[in-house]
Amino acid sequence: MSNSILKLLGALMLLAAGVYAGTVNLKREKRELESMRDFCAALEILRGELATRSCGLPELMGAVRLKSHGDAETFFAALSASMYLLGEEEFSTIWTRAAKELPLPVAFRVIWDGIGLSLGRFDLGMQLSALEHTAEELRSIAEKAERSYPDRSRISFALPAAAAALLAILLI
Repeated sequence: MSNSILKLLGALMLLAAGVYAGTVNLKREKRELESMRDFCAALEILRGELATRSCGLPELMGAVRLKSHGDAETFFAALSASMYLLGEEEFSTIWTRAAKELPLPVAFRVIWDGIGLSLGRFDLGMQLSALEHTAEELRSIAEKAERSYPDRSRISFALPAAAAALLAILLI
């Protein structure tokens, strides 16, 4: 093959890699948005279940798992599966471990991790108040992410694609 054909193939491969990287970024950002929505809804379910049920944390987490969706359901399933450790470990440790790999933005995740610190430690009124406050904070972060998504998604896709195009031009 001639040198110019190899350069052209290399340039096309770079462009394809840039478009792929942009697509991966878009999917990641979309999943984060969906996860934030799922976790905000799950927090409302948790608050409602806590207010109406008179049960222990393992039963409460199992009930929330059954009513949650997406990544929130996965989180509550992992949490429910680890509830046998309650007594050997603090609930907050079990909560944090279950939340370790959540596909959430850092600010959202830090607040989500904090929920485990209040559940089961205070009286019902204080727990419900803490959940309400946390729900407001998480909704605010999710709404801000939702509003900025169109601009962020364009940037997330355009930057890798443009960088690949620039490299392709330099290669040719």
